[in-house]
Amino acid sequence: MDLGNQELLNLTESLGFAGAVASLQEIGVWEVNPAVPGAVAATVLAVAATLLTSPPSEEITQLFDEVNSPNWVDPTHQLAP
Repeated sequence: MDLGNQELLNLTESLGFAGAVASLQEIGVWEVNPAVPGAVAATVLAVAATLLTSPPSEEITQLFDEVNSPNWVDPTHQLAP
């Protein structure tokens, strides 16, 4: 369904949103790159998830530190004969 500008204005007027749409159009909201609000929402959700979940266990923290140390050797990595 492809609505033209006039049909869209008629729809927003009938739903009572015409004033809001006009206000948003005046400040240029419709010209914002869609990635911007997506990045903001993703950042907010990432921070919320971090704050609402428990920290990793001591075992996981030790394993992370061990794997990320400069002396770690992957035990599953075998050199070709």
